Amino acid sequence: MWAIGALAGVDYTVESPGQPATVIGAGAIAMIALAAALLGWAALALLERFATRVARPVWISLAIVVTVLSFVPVLSVEATGGAKLALGATHVAVAVALIALLPRPRR
Repeated sequence: MWAIGALAGVDYTVESPGQPATVIGAGAIAMIALAAALLGWAALALLERFATRVARPVWISLAIVVTVLSFVPVLSVEATGGAKLALGATHVAVAVALIALLPRPRR
């Protein structure tokens, strides 16, 4: 998603209140997505271990809540509309990929 935005000419410069402007690069996106994936996988593993019957639906609900909350920083920074749209789409893409691709429990 970041690359599509970059190809479309999106300026990924964001400015938080009281902070200098920062350019959000592909490396930062990849590292945050990897961290989210690892935390999500760990949460799913814990749920499968201690709440086997409800693990998947609880985890999907948790993933949706975390995704919605992840929009707070996107909406609270100063950035172009294109940057906010592309960064928000990246959040959704990571969530969809994690929900769809994390392993199913073995039966």
